[in-house]
Amino acid sequence: MTCAVYQIVNERTLKFYIGSAKNYEGRYGLNPDWTKHHTLELRQDALSGDEFIYCKIQECSSRKEAYCMEQWWLDFYITNKMWDKLYNKDKFVDRAPSGPEFSELMKKVMASPGVREKHLKAQRSPETRARKSAAHKGKKRGPTPQFIRAKQSAKLKGKRPKWMDDEERVRQAGQKISAKLAGRKQTEEFCLAQSARMIGKKRGKYKDGSGKNISKALKKFYVEHPERCQKISEEASARTGDKNSNCKLKEQDIIDIANSERTDYVQLAAEYDVNIRTLKRRLKIYLKK
Repeated sequence: MTCAVYQIVNERTLKFYIGSAKNYEGRYGLNPDWTKHHTLELRQDALSGDEFIYCKIQECSSRKEAYCMEQWWLDFYITNKMWDKLYNKDKFVDRAPSGPEFSELMKKVMASPGVREKHLKAQRSPETRARKSAAHKGKKRGPTPQFIRAKQSAKLKGKRPKWMDDEERVRQAGQKISAKLAGRKQTEEFCLAQSARMIGKKRGKYKDGSGKNISKALKKFYVEHPERCQKISEEASARTGDKNSNCKLKEQDIIDIANSERTDYVQLAAEYDVNIRTLKRRLKIYLKK
């Protein structure tokens, strides 16, 4: 005699009924007559010739625990937008414990060795799993209810994922993302939409001196990798045309400015119609050579 939560599945429509029993084996017998089931819709489907599968979802140690887990499974399917797939008409089990008693019982059940693993695997036969997989193929799960998202957000607020403390794992994750995005190019429509969205917007102020750190890192990069900077500049020039400062400032112009030894960068930038930062950077790269 096994106390358990069970499932009655319609093989044609894949609708199912969730219930619990003190004696799982003797609840409906070896040859159950589904035309006499207490649920009207299930009874009508049985009378129309549909066949059903009677299977065990989870074993329980007591009748109260079985009521509790039956309620858990109902909540699980309702939360995942599967209420229309249930024969059950009531969303609550009449004899299921509630309040503090329910919480204490659930803690006790889930803390038992192996129970959580069995519960999550949802003991179904390979045939049942295959049928369910075929029925849901190509379908997308509905959006998570707002109250669940709010609860999860409040629980995780201010917390850092544990895996981010592992530097090696973070590095591997970064490499994986980089490899996945390598060579990917955005469509012209996407670039135009992004450009239109950013028109008139200004970058906010950097916090905690990070702006200075970024500036130092960029200057170091320009000095240490002049060839790569030149390649980036050429690609930018080809993409933006005459609007790009690097495109306006020719190599011969840089040579002439360097030979003249002028330091009035404001006037020079105005003469060549470029910004001061681009002018200084190009001069620094040329002098480094």
